Amino acid sequence: MLCPSCGAENPAGFSFCGHCGVPLPRLCARCGFENPGGFSFCGRCGADLLSPPLVPSPIPLEGERRFAVTLFADIAGFTRLSESLDPEEATALVNICLDEMTTAVVQQEGRVDKYTGDGLMAVFGVPVAHEDDPERALRAALEMRERVASLELGPGVSPIALHVGLACGQVVAAGVGGRGRREYTVIGLSVNLAARLEEVSAPGQILVSEELARLTDAVFVFLDVPSLSSLPGWGGEVRAFELVEERSKTGRLRHGRELRAPLVGRDVEAALLWRSLENVAAGQGAIISVIGEAGIGKSRLVQEVRARAQEEGLGLTWLEGHPLEHGEPVPYGCFRTLLREAVGAKGEVGVPPDGDRLLTFLQDLMPAQVEEVYPCLGRLLGVSLSPEMEERLEHLDGESLKWQTLQVLRDCISALARGPLLLVFEDLHWVDPVSAELLERLLPLASQTALTIVSVYRPEPERPSWRLREVAGRKYAEVYNELWLHPLSPTAAREMVAHLLGTDPSLRETVDLILDRAEGNPLFIEEIVRSMVDQGVLARQSGEGWRVVEAPKDIIIPDSIQGIFRARIDRLDEEAKRVLQVAACIGREFSRKILAAVAGDVGMSPRLLDRCLAALEKAGLIWREDGAPDGVYAFRHVLIRDTVHSGLLRGSRSQIHRAVARWYEENLRPGSEPPYAVLAYHYEQTDSYEKQRLYFAKAGHEAARGYANREAALFFAKALALTTDPDQRFVLLLARERACDLLGDRTKQRADLDELLQLAIQAGDHRRRAIVYNRFAAWHETQGDYPAARSMANEGLAAARRAGDVQLEAESLLVIAAAHWRQGQFSAALEAGQAALEVSRAVQEAGSEAVGLTLLGIVHRSLGDLRSARLCYQQALDIRQAIGDRRGEAISLSHLANLFYDQGEYTATSTHHQQALDLFRQVGDRRGEAWSLSGLGTFYLTCGDYETARSHYEEALAIRRDIGDRRGEAVALSDLGNLLLTVGELEAARTHLEEAVALTRAIRARRDEVYGLTYLGRVLEKMGSLDGARAAHQVALSRRREQGQEASSVENVAGLGRVALEQGDLEAARVYAAEALAYVREHGLIQIGSPFLVYHTCIRIFEACGEEETARQALEEAYAELMARAERIAVPRLRRSYLERVPEHQEIIAAWREVEEG
Repeated sequence: MLCPSCGAENPAGFSFCGHCGVPLPRLCARCGFENPGGFSFCGRCGADLLSPPLVPSPIPLEGERRFAVTLFADIAGFTRLSESLDPEEATALVNICLDEMTTAVVQQEGRVDKYTGDGLMAVFGVPVAHEDDPERALRAALEMRERVASLELGPGVSPIALHVGLACGQVVAAGVGGRGRREYTVIGLSVNLAARLEEVSAPGQILVSEELARLTDAVFVFLDVPSLSSLPGWGGEVRAFELVEERSKTGRLRHGRELRAPLVGRDVEAALLWRSLENVAAGQGAIISVIGEAGIGKSRLVQEVRARAQEEGLGLTWLEGHPLEHGEPVPYGCFRTLLREAVGAKGEVGVPPDGDRLLTFLQDLMPAQVEEVYPCLGRLLGVSLSPEMEERLEHLDGESLKWQTLQVLRDCISALARGPLLLVFEDLHWVDPVSAELLERLLPLASQTALTIVSVYRPEPERPSWRLREVAGRKYAEVYNELWLHPLSPTAAREMVAHLLGTDPSLRETVDLILDRAEGNPLFIEEIVRSMVDQGVLARQSGEGWRVVEAPKDIIIPDSIQGIFRARIDRLDEEAKRVLQVAACIGREFSRKILAAVAGDVGMSPRLLDRCLAALEKAGLIWREDGAPDGVYAFRHVLIRDTVHSGLLRGSRSQIHRAVARWYEENLRPGSEPPYAVLAYHYEQTDSYEKQRLYFAKAGHEAARGYANREAALFFAKALALTTDPDQRFVLLLARERACDLLGDRTKQRADLDELLQLAIQAGDHRRRAIVYNRFAAWHETQGDYPAARSMANEGLAAARRAGDVQLEAESLLVIAAAHWRQGQFSAALEAGQAALEVSRAVQEAGSEAVGLTLLGIVHRSLGDLRSARLCYQQALDIRQAIGDRRGEAISLSHLANLFYDQGEYTATSTHHQQALDLFRQVGDRRGEAWSLSGLGTFYLTCGDYETARSHYEEALAIRRDIGDRRGEAVALSDLGNLLLTVGELEAARTHLEEAVALTRAIRARRDEVYGLTYLGRVLEKMGSLDGARAAHQVALSRRREQGQEASSVENVAGLGRVALEQGDLEAARVYAAEALAYVREHGLIQIGSPFLVYHTCIRIFEACGEEETARQALEEAYAELMARAERIAVPRLRRSYLERVPEHQEIIAAWREVEEG
């Protein structure tokens, strides 16, 4: 409060100025008028200023944002009327009218904000909210119109009419004025709109804004006012409605903390959930989704079942996780909270638990893996790590660290699941993407261990929780169940109200009102009853139950539940409300420790803290989490927290968040890393822009290290918005560009690259230019524009050489070589790859040397020189194993697997792909994981295990779409199309392949396009579209020969032969068959994707041409090679399906048997 004498600002509650000693103005608790210091009674309403009010002052001591309805009214034609009256008569008339208008406002518990000569401005919802403020405002408008119109003003005075306008919306409610005097009022767009509506309303007409009419349409009758399209002083079109009358009398209300009904109407759901608990206690796992709208009772159901489990001593471990509520996505949020509970350290968010406690937990749980697991979980929880542990983690790139963390968490859960384990994930609709990913990886454990996963979420299909539901239902149907919670039946809802209030006969109409408006929502029922108790509508009887003190009228549930929460919040005293505001800034979960620590900085009394917390708990706004150390609390619903937080003015909100942020900065354990995302969120609410930039940047790098790329990109974007410094922008843009690359967000990636190049050029920094040019080359490669990629890499090479950076020089050469290879320019690719290899060896850069060897191996394989390719791959593998590059090791294993596949060594193919897949998953390389899945899918497809192949292909496609790998997506679509063709699903195959071809053309991936075209040609053959099939094979053949893919082009030659055969052109068919057979006999079957389809085509064509001996010789060769390859399949089941399920294999075997029998 400002001192009227010296102008100094004084804290709330001061009676005298702390600077000059002058008495401060006294705020009237009844009307809010600011009286001069020393007054004993209010100069406006006469209230006693010295006696403490019986209820807390409704006028907030500082401003706040809130929803309110504003009403303006004045006397129609008053100027003309006053001209015919004596000034004294005119004044008396105005006062009579204002008395009636004020009475109408007061009766509806609104507040007269100010008198405006012959009218007034009133507000509803400020400073005290009601759950039905919109309805109250409209009733006041109708009432004042009737009251004024019915006034008997004596002979010669015409009946008086009013102009009335109302609007609703967010306003700032605060003291406004100059030094020494401030009037409490509201400011906002809706206030101006109400004033404008009042100005244009006709005498006796009540105009209402569109939003206010929408909120109250069920209760009042309105007429549209189509002629009103604009207002004086108001920009844009306005739609308004005329209030006619009230449609009905309804109401709704709430109850106090002590009112709590038992669980009703959920017997079936509770029984199903209980049965799952019994099953998990007996060693059987399950996946359960508890789904329902907000307030429907999902969490209550789970907690009631948990209470029963504790009472009956059901032998299982119950752990709960929920997203951390800091306003920003927090990677691993669900599992951070779950782990805290598991290690017995459930407490304030962002404060790491004791390292010894985590160590003891792990030594008991998984003693053999403590050394491997402790660093990851320690970093996740913010525990201080030794330099050795930090160094071990720092060697991992972000992707690898993320996936190692996921693996460690999965192993930890698996270990816990050795005994009966129940994991409950509350509010899963707010789950962060990384937690969702881990949870998806945990789902298989439910069918393998005594693990039950209970997910509680709202039916919001756009959320990650919905994808988890779909995956669980599709892949784990045998253990998956859904519990959909719908509104209570009328019988159950009535039973619930009876538990809350009893069965006194006076309650009948009140109960009907409650049930009518709550519509079976348990939370709404409780809130309505709680409100009625707060308002004194209900009173407890001497015995049990409640009675109606005064029949409720005109109380309806607001469309937004925030109105209900605000109504209860406004009944708190100022100290309790301040505690609630500070808690809301901390987060949904908060500790007494933090509240007490920041109390002095935010105008909160530490000595009253416990009383305020108790009052908040009693009011049902928060609850204390039982068993939590040092008093850990949580908001009863996140919407309560949001309601409180959004009501704070920026200045006050900034002050609290700054204090909380400082607490986190000052209360870190030595050596532990700050909770960057938490600090960034808190400083974002302040004007500390440099702190914001610093922590958003650090949070971005932290998220990127954990491969939480969406969060990383968001954090980097916020940091970039806070700096114009070129060096800072370069670092942040480069980091965001890499995150966008991994996300597949090519548009944003390109925009970042454009700015990065400009910054590098402006700085005259050749090294930075080389970095950006190489990143540009990678971008062009994702688009399939290999000439542009090569051009950019050449620019990078020149810049790297000018900068003298050998590492960047080798990187540029490798990009050039890869671009040449993708275009089939193998000699140029070998030359550039060899140059890169020599540069790497010259500076003894082992990692780059391994990359160069791998690329050379790829080129040699494309040329059919498998011996040289294998030598390069093996050398690369040896180097990577020696330096501990596990991701690189997986890459080398994948290439060796492809080589073995070319040679028909299927067991070695499977073994190497599986080893690569395991390594990719360990280090978190999702792109590599997808390629290994594709490789395994092709292995199973070749062996005739179509079900397993399909599963692998679909998983690969899902990963590629998730990470935005467009080229990989096209390859996966081609793979799936080939499989669908093989199993006879021709329409689906055609759809997949046409999409694949379109995608490869869009990204100009000509090398990959030929696979889709080849398979599409075969589909069209089967469908009888022979002209289309011939065109597809011809284009693929031409492209393959352009790119030097002679071996794989044989498949298209055979395809053209089949088309010619079907069209009756035996001469052309024989030419194609002879060409294909000649190539196979000279070069073998290496790198031919479907070698026995080629053989079978040749056999059919030669038989049709009457060349029986040529056909028999081809059959003999095919059969011998087929059986030889079958013998090299180690798994009997797969060997059998290889021979019995693959169509062309069946045809060859059957034909050979006929020859033998004949």
